[in-house]
Amino acid sequence: MNTRRLILIAYALASVLIGVAAGQRFFRLFDQVVPQAVTTTFNRAAAHGYFLMNGALLGVVIALWGLVAYWLARMTGDKNPSAGKPAN
Repeated sequence: MNTRRLILIAYALASVLIGVAAGQRFFRLFDQVVPQAVTTTFNRAAAHGYFLMNGALLGVVIALWGLVAYWLARMTGDKNPSAGKPAN
């Protein structure tokens, strides 16, 4: 497998994991703020799934944003890096 492809897959997985971790963190915040007396087990489980799915979506957005930034940097980069160097 191509090294660039492996790096891309690792980057995408890391971004999704960061997003899921953010979703889990926000669910913990939700769980601490909302009293147990006003939620049912189903509502808590549905909210947990909702937060995790939104976290995964956030991870995908982070990965796509990073890939667009990488692509734009390559497209707008200097084509001749030695042109700006002073002659000896």
